[in-house]
Amino acid sequence: MLTLCRLKYVLIAIFLMALVFYVCTLRSVLECLNDVSLNVGTEVFGILFTVWLIDEVIRRKDQTERERIVKVAFAQLRIALEQHINTLLCMYKASISHAPQINPQTLDDLFGPDYCVQLAFLDLSKSAPLVSVNQLQWFDYLYMEMENFKATLIRTLEKYAVFLEPNTVELLEEVLASSFIGFLMTSISIPEFDQKRGFKRQYNLLSSQGMPELIQQHTDLIKRLTQEANRHFPNDKQVGNIKDSWRNDIAPTFGSARLNPASET
Repeated sequence: MLTLCRLKYVLIAIFLMALVFYVCTLRSVLECLNDVSLNVGTEVFGILFTVWLIDEVIRRKDQTERERIVKVAFAQLRIALEQHINTLLCMYKASISHAPQINPQTLDDLFGPDYCVQLAFLDLSKSAPLVSVNQLQWFDYLYMEMENFKATLIRTLEKYAVFLEPNTVELLEEVLASSFIGFLMTSISIPEFDQKRGFKRQYNLLSSQGMPELIQQHTDLIKRLTQEANRHFPNDKQVGNIKDSWRNDIAPTFGSARLNPASET
């Protein structure tokens, strides 16, 4: 058996041999690397550039496809948004006693301070601006319009939320949860409730306390949604053009659903 001293020398010898082998090998490797480093570097750079280029092409293609889908989403929302804006305009037109001296030209003009003031005189029990076999009240008309608008918002979110910007999804959800829409839809049950209990009241329900705040919140949301939608539409398909909506030969006529003068407060 090797003594401890001899074992130590054997281990040192093995270490030195390994060190010499490593140095020789390293020198050989360095010489080889020196010969091929330029070629290898060029190849690596070429591969990395190719990978980046392919990734960039794919990214741009995905972005283009996403933008196309977003435009499709707003195109499907366009008609419903136009109809909703028209409904809000009709509510104002049917509430005011006469044509304004200067017709509102933009949504900012329409949804100004006078909007909430005049809607307080809207009698929801009067005939709606809708041609049908059975004449509908504003209660029914607004319920149907709000229901259709909400259904379109829900479909848009279900089909396209993954492609829309987070802020856009949040805006659509805020409009969908609008307290003003909720009020108009639930108010349809009020006449039947009153009839069953023999209760009589005026149906200018938008004059209730706190209603101006609800109306303002909702119209602000609609203005924001219109601005967002118009970013995706060409100039000839912009939403919210109300310049030609004030003719009195187009229903509703001015003041057609305003409270009777004797009932106004």
